[in-house]
Amino acid sequence: MKSLLLLIFYLFIPVCCLPDIAAAQSNDSITVTSTAIREPSTDGWFSIKGESVTFWYVSDVNVKRLEARLRTRDIPINQEYRMLLSNRSLSMEDRLKARIEIILLRVEDILGMTPTDFHVKIRVFKTRRQMNDAYNDMFNDGSNFKSFYMHYFRSVYTNEQDFLDSVMAHELGHAVIDHYFSMPPPSKMAELMATYVDAHLDQD
Repeated sequence: MKSLLLLIFYLFIPVCCLPDIAAAQSNDSITVTSTAIREPSTDGWFSIKGESVTFWYVSDVNVKRLEARLRTRDIPINQEYRMLLSNRSLSMEDRLKARIEIILLRVEDILGMTPTDFHVKIRVFKTRRQMNDAYNDMFNDGSNFKSFYMHYFRSVYTNEQDFLDSVMAHELGHAVIDHYFSMPPPSKMAELMATYVDAHLDQD
């Protein structure tokens, strides 16, 4: 019921009331219409696998920097994750995974949506140009994104240059929204909802 009420409410949110990220992230949920399109290979990439997220990154990505950029905002953390992150022997890879999981839980809480059988890949390139080159290889399109989500592949594409907790919340918002409904909602509606998630990420 909460999800339905939110969905109805979002239809009436004026774009002018949303933060600047609305323009920066507009139309970043990519629809794939051809089965001939293939994701770029992950050969030579490193992975960190969690229950709901598998994190892929190229070898020259700085994992410590990524983890630090997931704590620029004061996101509510439950006691389980607080205790986990207080463990000084926890590896940087596990810290990164925990930070992503914290953001995902927060996204689901804001939206009031907990999709079943949810799993998403997050693919991190070193630079925005490399990420957009991968997009161009798939779609022969010269678009320039900071990040984007493709429901067809259940994948978030991002890069170290633009990696941030706000960006991850926005893209994971797209993933949760598209998984939750039997048919993904219209792109403009989904964009408003994902932007709403970012705007409320650090609010109790």
